[in-house]
Amino acid sequence: MNGIFNYRSTVRIIVADHRIVAIINYVDVVPKDSRFFKVYEIKYLNAEEIQKKLEELNFMGKTTQTRESSKEDSKSSLSTMKNMAIQFDIPEVVVLQSTNSLLINATKELHTKIASVLNYLDTEVSEQAIPYEIYFLENQDPIQLAGVLEKVIQETLTDKEGKIEKIIQRTDEQILVVPDEATFSLIVHANKKNQEWISKLINTLDRRRPQVLIDVTLVEIRKTDEFDYDLNLINSFPDLIETGGQTGSFLVDETTTVIEKLLQPGMRDRFVDFQVNTGSGTGFYADEHVNALLKAIQTKNYGRILAKPKILVNDNEQGTIKTTDTTFVTKKSSIPVTSGTGGQQSTLIETAINFESYEAGITLDIKPHISEGDLLRLEIELNRSDFGNVTGGKPPDQTGSDIKTVVTVPDGSTIILGGLLKLNQSKGGSKIPILGDIPLVGLLFRSAEHSDIQTKLYVFVRAEIIRPAEALASARNDLERISEQNRTAFEKHEEEFQNHQYVPGFKPEPMSPTKVLESRW
Repeated sequence: MNGIFNYRSTVRIIVADHRIVAIINYVDVVPKDSRFFKVYEIKYLNAEEIQKKLEELNFMGKTTQTRESSKEDSKSSLSTMKNMAIQFDIPEVVVLQSTNSLLINATKELHTKIASVLNYLDTEVSEQAIPYEIYFLENQDPIQLAGVLEKVIQETLTDKEGKIEKIIQRTDEQILVVPDEATFSLIVHANKKNQEWISKLINTLDRRRPQVLIDVTLVEIRKTDEFDYDLNLINSFPDLIETGGQTGSFLVDETTTVIEKLLQPGMRDRFVDFQVNTGSGTGFYADEHVNALLKAIQTKNYGRILAKPKILVNDNEQGTIKTTDTTFVTKKSSIPVTSGTGGQQSTLIETAINFESYEAGITLDIKPHISEGDLLRLEIELNRSDFGNVTGGKPPDQTGSDIKTVVTVPDGSTIILGGLLKLNQSKGGSKIPILGDIPLVGLLFRSAEHSDIQTKLYVFVRAEIIRPAEALASARNDLERISEQNRTAFEKHEEEFQNHQYVPGFKPEPMSPTKVLESRW
């Protein structure tokens, strides 16, 4: 029976093959793309950042390239259909930069998931998450305070030439401090942990400090004692009409000598004159044989120069008081010009004249520090310079003296830095040898000079602590009190000026403005 054809079995196989083919034909069709496009507007973040986040969350897969199916390879066809189905499930994303949005092509299920994820990603940034803080200052200078914070945050190592070699960070995170003078604030870029201790440090340093009123009195006393004695004597025999021409002559004017005037008809045979003018004595004697001119002067001066500057400075800050005198020296510029007239000759032609200034005076730098018990520690530096000979054609000679000291005084006390004494003393004269040494008679053959110039500078410094009004519960504002005192003194001088009678008996007409402090120009 094994060789006998089984018709029923064959028919069943054939029928089954037809069913399989029908099923395969029904299933083996191109998958339908169920994706559709939708635009998602990004409000708070950048659309490209959102795209990267979706890729990190595996919402975007990699497109798998498919091969053409072969009737001879059923496994390959099934794999291709599988890849096409997977590809249709992968969303496609395009960034629309003009509107900061995302264009996504995906299935309905994926759109639902993507919309849910975007609600978490595209949110407004909380202020607490911003890595910077702005600290508005009230008392400290932003640049100075930023310099202090930088030293705390990092250490800068420099070489011998001052070039930066290395910056060592003292914190686990890089902190950036930017001072803003326009808003009087500090901008600090740091994490929340570092912001906490930086905030405490800024609040501690940014405190209102008391002020110190520096009242300086500069008194310069100048004493001058000078004596000059000079005798000009001409003696000639038989008379002064004709001389050897080596000793000169006394002139009445540019061409006439005294002896010529004596010999004029009707003139006297001698002159005896004596004059006293502004403390200077001049005696003159003249005849045919002798002309003598005696000059003697003794000058004594005693002068005083007073200056009372005031300055108000913060505690631990430097104040400067400066008084100067300025002199100008002529500075000429010229160029050489060569001409051929009468041979090669060079002349200088002046092209410009400038005046260069030189200063001399007193500079006083004071830095107060308020210590415990209302004691004041004063760092004082005084520089003084004076002009020597001023000729106008060359820079003037200058002499200087400096004082640098640190003193501790009670509040409201006055200290004297000491007198800066400058002496310029000289004694001298000239004489004819032997004759000038004869007692009494020797005065006819000698001159004498004596000079004693003394200049003393006294510096009085008074320091007074001025505290803010809120620091004194039941006291007046010291600053307002002192300002009112100065205002009263100024108005008194202003009243004297307006009431000054330049013509006796006539009431003066007030000059505008009658009160300078209240004028509104």
